[in-house]
Amino acid sequence: MEKILELNRSLMKMKVIKNKILQLYTSAILLFFIVSLHNCSETISNNQDIIFPDSNVSFLMHVQPFLKITCGYSNCHNEYYHAADVILTDYFHIFTSYGGALVFPYKPDQSVLLKILEGYEVHLTPIYYRINDNQRKGIRQWIKEGAKNN
Repeated sequence: MEKILELNRSLMKMKVIKNKILQLYTSAILLFFIVSLHNCSETISNNQDIIFPDSNVSFLMHVQPFLKITCGYSNCHNEYYHAADVILTDYFHIFTSYGGALVFPYKPDQSVLLKILEGYEVHLTPIYYRINDNQRKGIRQWIKEGAKNN
């Protein structure tokens, strides 16, 4: 009888532990989603400072800073989170993410990145309102010029 009581106590303790673990797990998941949603929906204010020239668009001076601020912030397309397996913070990943179909040098109309920025491709978070015509035209021009790592 004593063994049965001891076994019951052990089972009760295990249930309590299991419930606490489940509560912690649920809280962690909830916290993750709250932080993710907050970070992906935050308004980017300083990307408007990036102005593209009409020609000779530089990856290092124009494209990379624009993509980092607009797309590569936390919980979106950076090297740590890479939503949809897309990283937009460096030159190499722009050409290898998304099966290599994000940018086709000299072919802006075939480049998925530009289609998203121009609003022709669906994107999970609304980014169209965050960017201006100069930036859209600048990315288009960079791709037209061969999407060089300059």
